[in-house]
Amino acid sequence: MNKLAVFSSCIAFAGLGLYLINNKNKKEERIIEKAQLIKILKDLQKQYYPVWERMIEYGKLQNHVYNKKSNENKQEILRDLIESKFQNVIEKIEQSVYIKYEVSKDEVNYNCQIIYKDDDQIAELQNYINLGFDQAIKLELNLPINIKLPEFINEELILKTQCQILISSAKIFNIKIQEYAQQNNGVKVTKHSNAFQQILTELKQQSKKQEILNQNGFDQSDEASTKLFFDSIKVYSENRSFKQKLVKLNEIYDVIMSEILEKGYILENEIENRLKC
Repeated sequence: MNKLAVFSSCIAFAGLGLYLINNKNKKEERIIEKAQLIKILKDLQKQYYPVWERMIEYGKLQNHVYNKKSNENKQEILRDLIESKFQNVIEKIEQSVYIKYEVSKDEVNYNCQIIYKDDDQIAELQNYINLGFDQAIKLELNLPINIKLPEFINEELILKTQCQILISSAKIFNIKIQEYAQQNNGVKVTKHSNAFQQILTELKQQSKKQEILNQNGFDQSDEASTKLFFDSIKVYSENRSFKQKLVKLNEIYDVIMSEILEKGYILENEIENRLKC
């Protein structure tokens, strides 16, 4: 049976697999105070989120490959590929969190499933983690939005951060497109080609988004910085003026990316000047 098939029934504390209580085991685990357990679960959430994003990116890439093949078991194959790819990553995250709080996964699991089994707050945190893994495997991340944003977040900061992310992305794309032409006797990349897909993959891998978010303070929260930034955009997009500014910024970015693809290269200062916030 696929390890991922039982996410909804128990929290995933052993990598992408599950660590279940053995009722025949009479060993007594120490009780973790609720406040401490909440910190542990929130820390795990924060560390898991970027991995969920990477799982989706990897899954979509593999899905693109398998779409070219006729295979009735494609979904099962994709699940297995994602599981094997990220098993060690998840285990390392958990190990670092457990070491940080000086607990074992046995103790965390015991407290979640036995001591606090009827606690709504603990259950909510576990359900969030299970939902994150479940959605990542389905290649869609649509977790509940946190509308209570930290006080330092405002419209100006969000737009400035988005602007910096887009400039960075366009610059990397600009270089990649230029390098491809130089390495292929001046031949340009065409949209939807394998070369184009490869460059988009490299663009995601070399993205400076995380670094930019951290520089702008989005890592100063219980939430993962990318999740907090996404939630901030969603909340502020209720304001029509903000949404118009964001849409305009993204439209300029799309035009720049199309021009880079068409021309093969544009000046970097042109990218910066056109994406000023």
